[in-house]
Amino acid sequence: MDPYRLGCLLAAASAILFAAKGVLIKDALNAGADGTALLAVRMAVSLPCFALVAWWMGRGAARLGRRDLLLVGIFGMLGFHVASWLDIQGLRHIGVALERIVLYVYPTMVVALAWAAGRGRPGLVLAVAVVVTWAGIALSCVGQPLAGTDLALGVALIAGSAAAYAVHIVGIEPVMKRHGGVRVAALGMCVACGSVLLHALVQVPPALWASQPAELWSRGTALALVGTVVPVLLAGAALRRIGGGPSAVIGTIGPGVTVLLAWVWLGEAPTAWTWIGLALTVAGGLAVSLGGPRASARAR
Repeated sequence: MDPYRLGCLLAAASAILFAAKGVLIKDALNAGADGTALLAVRMAVSLPCFALVAWWMGRGAARLGRRDLLLVGIFGMLGFHVASWLDIQGLRHIGVALERIVLYVYPTMVVALAWAAGRGRPGLVLAVAVVVTWAGIALSCVGQPLAGTDLALGVALIAGSAAAYAVHIVGIEPVMKRHGGVRVAALGMCVACGSVLLHALVQVPPALWASQPAELWSRGTALALVGTVVPVLLAGAALRRIGGGPSAVIGTIGPGVTVLLAWVWLGEAPTAWTWIGLALTVAGGLAVSLGGPRASARAR
């Protein structure tokens, strides 16, 4: 399998695993878990895994320069700490379906930011795929519960999460190409894990930990392994092979998977529009994959 096709498969696998994240978070929040504490459990379990991966991938490799280390720290915290915390806080106010709609504006943001950074205009295949997948995202969530305790605040927090993650993807991509996607992703996660734990130490009082439900620990551990460690490493490997634009667009298959998981886990039954939207998101991801390296090169 050539690197481009492999990168597309890695991006798709990462998106599918990430799709479980919103459902796990919402389930824990519904049980009464504190959002910051939940993120801390997720990162505490993730930290040794990413530290081991960073060490393993760095054996015999060139050391990162001071500038690259600074970029890894900044964009690691932005994409894995700030974006994750905003996402969890937003899910306190809105449902999983609306969270998917708003969160998945990030592929369009990635393409626009990459263009603004001088990495070339979006190719026709990628531009059409963005439109098709966005239409699929919107349709897949028709009929799903949209309202929450504070709709405007929830939407704003999730939009902020999407923007932070888009900046992370565009900013970290050059470092990944120089030093390897998996290694850089692992280093970025280590920085984010440390900053999240410091954040929780300051914000979550000891008494609050004692009153947390069992779901905090079970869902937090699942978030770390299924929703963080494996998909982040897969995403890093995909970014190195196909770039940020195609990776982001292929990642839009996630909302369809999320809708299915929400149906099974949370009882949010999909409508006919959901299936139509899911077909469009898959078609958009396949368009990027079948478009080949030329579409990717034009997007960078």
